Amino acid sequence: MVDAHADAHEETEMIDVVESFSCPAQTEAYIKAFQGWRRRERCPYAYRFHKNPKETTFSDGRAVGADTPALAQSSALRALGGLFGSVLLLYLLLENVLDKVLVLLANVLGYRVEILYWGDTRLYGDLRAVFLIAAGVDIVKYLIPALVLALFLKLPREVRFPLPVSHPQRLLDGIGLMMLLSVGFGTFFVSQSAEMSKYRMIADAVGAEDHRIILFILFSVFVQPFAAELLLHGSMFQVLRQFGDRFTVCTTAVLSACLAHNVQDAVRIGVVTFLISAYVITTGSVISAILLRVTHEIYMFALFYIGNFGQLHSVLWWIAVVTPVLIFSVTAVLYLHRHEGRIRMPSKDTDGMSVMEQSAVFYTTLPMTVYLIVSVLFMIVTVILAS
Repeated sequence: MVDAHADAHEETEMIDVVESFSCPAQTEAYIKAFQGWRRRERCPYAYRFHKNPKETTFSDGRAVGADTPALAQSSALRALGGLFGSVLLLYLLLENVLDKVLVLLANVLGYRVEILYWGDTRLYGDLRAVFLIAAGVDIVKYLIPALVLALFLKLPREVRFPLPVSHPQRLLDGIGLMMLLSVGFGTFFVSQSAEMSKYRMIADAVGAEDHRIILFILFSVFVQPFAAELLLHGSMFQVLRQFGDRFTVCTTAVLSACLAHNVQDAVRIGVVTFLISAYVITTGSVISAILLRVTHEIYMFALFYIGNFGQLHSVLWWIAVVTPVLIFSVTAVLYLHRHEGRIRMPSKDTDGMSVMEQSAVFYTTLPMTVYLIVSVLFMIVTVILAS
C-alpha cells in the first residue's frame, strides 16, 4: 500500500504539457490528433515537455537544474518564428512580383496588358487577361504559403482545418459584431484603403457594365476570403494554440495586420482578425473564420460601391448597410442572452511564459524580423506614393 501511494504521488508530480493541453470548444478528435502530433520526437515545431520536476542531474557530485517547460517552449517558438517569417516573406514576394511576371507572360502570348503605377497599382488592357492575372495573384499569394506551411508542419487534417462547429449559435453574435465593426471601419477608412484597389483596378480595366466585374466581385468577396483563412486560421493559427490562446490571438492579428499596405488597413485588418480568432476559439471551427471574413468583405465592398457611386448617409446607405447591422445585432444579442449567456474566450496557462516573453522569442527570429521590417517599409512607400 505504501509503494502504491508513493507511485500515485509521483504520478501527480509529473509535468506533461501535451497531456494537459485543453481546448473546450474543440472536438475530442482534434485534441487527440494535436496531442499525437506534438509527441513526435523529430518535429521541431511541437512544444512538448514531460518530466518529474523532482528529478535532477548530477555533475561532479552537485545537483544541476533540470530543463524547464519555458526552455522547451522557447525552442518551438524560435522554430515557428523562422518558418512563419519565411512563409510571410514569400507571400509579400508573390503579391508584389507575380503580377509583373504574369503581365510579361501575357504580352509574350499576344495579350495586351499594362500596369499603371499611380498611387494604386492598376491593370489595363485585354479584359480576360486582366481578370485572370488579378484573380490569380489574389488567390496564389495565399495558397502557396498555406501549402508550404502544410508541407513543413505536417499537421493532421483535424488540426489543420477543423470543421465541426461546437456552438453554432455563437456565430450569430459574431456576424452581428462583424457587421457593426465593418461599418465603423469602412465608413472612415474605405476611401483611404489601399486594399480596395482590388475593386478599383478591375473596374477601371473592364468597365462597370461588363459581366467580368461581377465575377471578380464574387471572387474577391467569397473565394479570396476562403484562401486567406486557409493561411491565417488554418495551419498558422492552429499550431500556435499549443502556446496558449492569448498569444495565438494576438500573434495572428499582428501577422495579418503586417500584410496590409498602409496604417489604416493594418489597424482594420488587425482588429478584424482579432475578432475572427476569438470566434474560432469559442466555436472551434475554421468555418466561423470564413463566414466572418466573408461578412467583412461584403460590407467593405458595399461601402466602396456606395462611396464611389452613391452617397454616405443616403437612403441606399441606410437600407443596404445600417439596417441589416441593427436587425442582425439585436437578434443575435437577444438570442444569445436567452440561450447561450455570456461569451467568454478561454485562456490557458502559458507554462511559465507570459505573452510578452513568448513574443520576444517568436518575433526576434531572423526571418520574422525581416518580415516585420519589410512590411513597415511597404507601408511607408505606400504613404509616399499616395501623397
